[in-house]
This record gives sequence, structure tokens and C-alpha cells, in this order.
Amino acid sequence: MTLQELQKQVLQLSTGDRWQLVKAILESLKQEPSSSLKRGNLLRLRGIARV
Repeated sequence: MTLQELQKQVLQLSTGDRWQLVKAILESLKQEPSSSLKRGNLLRLRGIARV
């Protein structure tokens, strides 16, 4: 599955399901070793999730 296909499917989810997906993605990013994840990127994603 490509990223574009995944994005299309995500947009078909309910708002609540999309929020659950965002939370799951953020949690998975928190668990990444800090060397492979730039803190600024995670903070920007958190900002998006607050909207």
C-alpha cells in the first residue's frame, strides 16, 4: 500500500477514528530512539493534534 492509498483510506474514517490514529502514531513516534527522531518534528505533530 502506498502512502497516497493510505491517506485516501484515512480520510474515509470517522473523525473519532482519525483522532485515535493520530494518537497511536504520536505514541509510536515517542517510542522511537531519539537519534532517529528529531524532537522538533514530534512537537509540530503535537501542535497539529491540539487543533
